[in-house]
Amino acid sequence: MRRGVRSIARGELSRFSRALSRSKKEAAQNARDLARLFKRGEFRPERCFVAERDGEIVARLAYWALPDSPRDLHIALFRFRRRRDGVALLRDTLRRVRGRSADCCVTGSGPALRALEDAGFRLAHDRCRYMRRRTTRLRVPDRLTYRPWSEVGERAYLDAILRVTKGTLDRMDGDDARRRGPRAAARTYLSVLKMVERPCDRWELAYDASGALAGLVVPQILRPGEGCINYIGVVPERRGHGYSRDLLARGVSSLRVREIVADIDVENRPLARALRAVGFRLRKRMRTMERRLG
Repeated sequence: MRRGVRSIARGELSRFSRALSRSKKEAAQNARDLARLFKRGEFRPERCFVAERDGEIVARLAYWALPDSPRDLHIALFRFRRRRDGVALLRDTLRRVRGRSADCCVTGSGPALRALEDAGFRLAHDRCRYMRRRTTRLRVPDRLTYRPWSEVGERAYLDAILRVTKGTLDRMDGDDARRRGPRAAARTYLSVLKMVERPCDRWELAYDASGALAGLVVPQILRPGEGCINYIGVVPERRGHGYSRDLLARGVSSLRVREIVADIDVENRPLARALRAVGFRLRKRMRTMERRLG
């Protein structure tokens, strides 16, 4: 029986996408997403790995990193036939890639979570995904005035991210700000948002009646028919007035899609209440597992 672990060639993208996929639809979506990410330089073939047994792919994964933090690696498309195949692939490839840390987001508490634990990963962040189907129109309260990205510009948006992150209940954002420094973390998060979608006039800053910044909202299109509220925040001095609901209503109303998702920290109860108030419902729980590499 022949076994081996290797990185893929660019011409194997389609095979990599199909391997271990649950359906043809999932495989096609994987292929489209990977093609787009390869084109943008966020994935590279030498960081996409497969484990094979007698020519059959029995496990796969891909590593990627943001341009401004190349040593902080993220694992995507982690799938395996047997748990020991997944563990072996993780252990082998983690010795090959050069990085400071690696993380992987999984849903539920099934085999993928246990494989990551067996390979030395530990829980870093615990999040919930909420979803809203576009069945009814939302009334947007008129307490706030909104200014789009094209009007305020990148610097104002970066400053707003800095302000809403202060005292945040999102532990992932808070941890990143403490590790990198608030301004570097804000720049990184803005880079992540730009990876999903170019800045557009759905991205808005919100101001109260006095003209003071109240918060921000970033609604984005993920793929045809699906959008997300990818970032939302209220500045510390304006919290406690229910502005999260206003921002959510504004963001949802700007998206012409069938489904809208929002991922939040499991401990962010105020935002969970605001999401439920505008029609979102809990869909699944997601855990980010992390391992320090050196």
